Amino acid sequence: MKKSELIIIDTGFQKKQYRGYLNIQGDMSNKLEDKLNKRDIKPTAMRILVLQYLMNQENAVSLQDIEDAFGVADKSTLYRTLKTFEKSKLVHTIDDG
Repeated sequence: MKKSELIIIDTGFQKKQYRGYLNIQGDMSNKLEDKLNKRDIKPTAMRILVLQYLMNQENAVSLQDIEDAFGVADKSTLYRTLKTFEKSKLVHTIDDG
């Protein structure tokens, strides 16, 4: 995945604009875990956080946007998470040149 590619999530949940820190509680956490489990993706903490971030976006986001949102997170973990989502068709990429 190149930095110039955009990430779009395919979800049935309502999308909301991401604001500030990620906060997953109760029912939303269960919905995120269920969404991952349905795609045979083990719901790790990072995968749940990335999925929540993506679902809260109104538009496609770049890899740089995701890296910026998760500032201190290991970039290789973010990359592997996105590749896992892509392989499971939870997200798809668009090469914007």
